[in-house]
Amino acid sequence: MESLEDRVRRLERANSRLRTVSVLGCLCFAAALFGFKTQGPESLIQARKLQIVDNQGVPVVTMEPGRQGGASIVLRDESGDRRVWITSEGGTSRLGMICGDEDSPKASVGLSAEASQATLSLSGGKATGSMSVRGQKPSVELVGDNGQTLFVAPWRKN
Repeated sequence: MESLEDRVRRLERANSRLRTVSVLGCLCFAAALFGFKTQGPESLIQARKLQIVDNQGVPVVTMEPGRQGGASIVLRDESGDRRVWITSEGGTSRLGMICGDEDSPKASVGLSAEASQATLSLSGGKATGSMSVRGQKPSVELVGDNGQTLFVAPWRKN
């Protein structure tokens, strides 16, 4: 049979080991918590292409470099059809918006700016309107849905 002294010594050693393991476990847990701590927002994100997808995996926003420099941003609807685009490339900037099928839109808006020209074009079905400035010469043209010119400025001679 074990003496009381031996028993106390054995229990103290076991208690000491338990205390050491507990302290080391707490330290490991704290280190893991601080290691996985969420950080603030990044000050810079660099990528060749950025694509944001919806819950179904459909790309709804795409940002990427242009083919000849510059960049483009494309916004798509829930079915992946292009609705809005912005491009800047080779000294030209463009903005386009479309409603309906891209091949035969119900309505669209286009805006472009180049070194010597700026143009705004609108369409609603077959009716169109455009306004442009080339150099210092402005022009406006409105065309009805039957294809007939409704208004032109400066005036054209027929």
